[in-house]
Amino acid sequence: MNLTANRPPAPPGHRLPELRARGPPRSASSDRGRWGEKGARQPETAARASVHHEVVDVELLYFADCPSWYLTRERLDQALRTAGHPEVEVRLRAVETDQQARDLRFPGSPTVRVNGHDAFPTTAGTYGLTCRVYTTPDGLTGSPTVDQLVHALRDASQGSVSQGDVSQ
Repeated sequence: MNLTANRPPAPPGHRLPELRARGPPRSASSDRGRWGEKGARQPETAARASVHHEVVDVELLYFADCPSWYLTRERLDQALRTAGHPEVEVRLRAVETDQQARDLRFPGSPTVRVNGHDAFPTTAGTYGLTCRVYTTPDGLTGSPTVDQLVHALRDASQGSVSQGDVSQ
């Protein structure tokens, strides 16, 4: 499987992380410990499932000239491992036109969406091919920190939406 076919080139002086498949799909037999012999959830798992939502979809929206999306991609992979979701694949979505940015409600690059929701929602309401700025403990930067991403992923796992977007 060629995972780099639709991948944009790295900016000068940057090396892109290697993309690779994350292993074979899980079979029903590998879930027997959690699902039981007939596929029924075990009582303790069912209780947790009622309050726990899985991170199933992580999308990184960017535009090709954005220098920060590469770092965000690396940090997002690290945050997924830290948050206990190493199996989740990050879907990359290039935004190429202002019209596409408006249609996608794209506030700037990079934008991280978890389960369809902006991990760092903004109230600005403007969309376009712009750079997004995040407030971090080290000041304004073009990418959220790994810790901020971990918190956003955990908030999504618990069904809540991150507050206090730091983008402009």
